[in-house]
Amino acid sequence: MPHAENTMGENSMNGETVHSHFLEHLASYPVVSDSITVIKTNKYGAKYLQYADQGYVNIAKPVLPYFSKPYGYVAPYVARADSIGDKGLTKVDETFPFIQQDTDTLKGTIRDGIFLPVRFAADLKDHVLGTYGSEYKECGGDGVVASGKALITTGFILSQESLEYLSSLLRAKKAQAKEPPEPEPESSSDDGAPPATQVQRRRLTQNAPSSDSDDDDDDHSEAEDTRAPTSLDVMVKKMVRLALASEYARQPIRRTDISAKVLGEQGARQFKTVFEDAQRVLRVKFGMEMTELPVKEKVTITQRRAAQKVEKPSSSNKSWILSSILPPEYRKPEILPPTKAPLEGTYTGLYSFIIAVILLNGGAIQEQKLDRYLKRTNAETYTPIDRTDRFLQRLCREGYLVRNREVDGGEEVIEYILGPRGKIEVGAQGVAGLVREVYGRSGDGERDQELEIRLARSLGFELPEQTAGGQEGEGQGQGGDGDGDGDEDGEQRQGRRQRQRREQPTRRTGE
Repeated sequence: MPHAENTMGENSMNGETVHSHFLEHLASYPVVSDSITVIKTNKYGAKYLQYADQGYVNIAKPVLPYFSKPYGYVAPYVARADSIGDKGLTKVDETFPFIQQDTDTLKGTIRDGIFLPVRFAADLKDHVLGTYGSEYKECGGDGVVASGKALITTGFILSQESLEYLSSLLRAKKAQAKEPPEPEPESSSDDGAPPATQVQRRRLTQNAPSSDSDDDDDDHSEAEDTRAPTSLDVMVKKMVRLALASEYARQPIRRTDISAKVLGEQGARQFKTVFEDAQRVLRVKFGMEMTELPVKEKVTITQRRAAQKVEKPSSSNKSWILSSILPPEYRKPEILPPTKAPLEGTYTGLYSFIIAVILLNGGAIQEQKLDRYLKRTNAETYTPIDRTDRFLQRLCREGYLVRNREVDGGEEVIEYILGPRGKIEVGAQGVAGLVREVYGRSGDGERDQELEIRLARSLGFELPEQTAGGQEGEGQGQGGDGDGDGDEDGEQRQGRRQRQRREQPTRRTGE
């Protein structure tokens, strides 16, 4: 085959072939190596190994190169499992050192261990019968009386021997407890380590300001480093960890989670202080901040009725996500490395495309029309991430989209609108950037101006000043009122366009 030179079993790291430490450790035991030798020397075992080797060479080996890339993803986990298995065998060696003995000695040890209770019972029986026989002879005579005397004296003798054995054990333990502990070597100032208190004092002395010319920021940072952490500091760190973990899983940072996992019962009234300090840490150290997610739009009749019953939205329902605050000059590909997560770029491109389609269609799109757009990109059934239906469910679950279902005139209408996370991460500005990147700058001022006008119409932007006059005339020609859409607010235009789309009847025919 053209690329069948390397196999999965020949993976190398730094030019050296990687072996399994677990299997090497396991094969180092004499009992395992001897068992393998016995199997190889047996005619049936040798025949089985021969068939297995032929099957590997003829069937498995030709297709192994095709699995080299998937194996590269799981190789770190395999190496980790191999390391854990090797450490487990090392622990077994420390606990049961006799397992490293040769096979014959190990067999004898196991056999002795199995038959130890039997031998102990036999020796105990012989000792008891021998003691009883000697006492019976010393009593003299025959009959029940002599047997009773011998039995009683035998019991006394056995009890005395048992007590002596226990006494010897207790004396040994008592003598071991009386032995003085070994004195620790005294540490000298030259080669010994200084006490912990001296190290702490030395660090505090080094961290102290050396002159009065130090600025206030240095003094403040040194004071923070030397002071003991308070409960507020602990809650701030928990808040930062919760924010990073939630964003990694693409889950919103909910107020209820903050109260349960960060504040607890004692810090319930310190939310504002903890939140502001966590924001400061995220901005200074991570270049991010927590951005509040907008409330989901009440689109259907049922949702509007439920919203009317609620007089004032509760603050406990607030949620946030992390967004970058880095300046645009620091977001270049030359600075930001690509993500290490597989298919992350594909996932970002797909949901950006779907969000762009929704916004360019007035902020809402029916499921049938979205399917037609996906069919044009050969993604109507499967995507590189997952099946299309599962992929859309994931987007709804992570907040990029919202799926609404409503019955209109006896027919079920399903449409998708932009979700809270989609508005923050992509939004209208992101869609405009995507359109400009795809269509590019032609260099023709008139065509670029036309592109910006069409973007402003579709996304609800304010038209450029140089095109306001021309657009006003165009609006008079189209609408007849002379005002056009330039005087309306962007959100109002988008909402009006969305309401007009819902009032239109559902089209069942393909485009």
